[in-house]
Amino acid sequence: MKSLMKHLLGVCWLSILGVSVNAFALPIDLTTSTGGSFGGLLLEGADSPRVGVILMHGLGGTPDSSVVLQMRYSLNNSGYTTLSIENPIPADANGNGVFTDFSDYTADVRFGANSVFPEMHERVQASLDYFETLGIEQAVIGGFSLGSRFATEFVARGQQSGDMPVAGLIGVGMYGNSIDHTTSY
Repeated sequence: MKSLMKHLLGVCWLSILGVSVNAFALPIDLTTSTGGSFGGLLLEGADSPRVGVILMHGLGGTPDSSVVLQMRYSLNNSGYTTLSIENPIPADANGNGVFTDFSDYTADVRFGANSVFPEMHERVQASLDYFETLGIEQAVIGGFSLGSRFATEFVARGQQSGDMPVAGLIGVGMYGNSIDHTTSY
């Protein structure tokens, strides 16, 4: 009930901001090729669109966080199918019991298992595979803040033969203190 109220509040803010909302996002569960599972919120576009948008939220957020929510509904109102997915969570490197510290992500990349970027890559690939089942032919990968870092890293890896074409990148709130799993420290 609390989640529904939060969602409805977001929808109210969107209408105040002038973004009309035509549908509610459908919660879905997806599985990566390595067996990891994660959730997402799907809004199918009008008239069987050929392009879908995968969105990733910022640090400490959810697939329903305010910036991603606004992007999701705005793009959907333009006819695109959108899928907002959960970010992977690193280990609690500093032991403070908070699993959304930026320092935990940095420690994972620099000193840890380096699992968050490979896991997000798997999640985006599973999302692209899911888009194919919907008849979508191209994708745009996007994100807000930490999500924009994940999106940029995915696109920077390049396309593999047989992959769904990625037609664009959306990066909102990218900062100069980026983390990248390919950077040597």
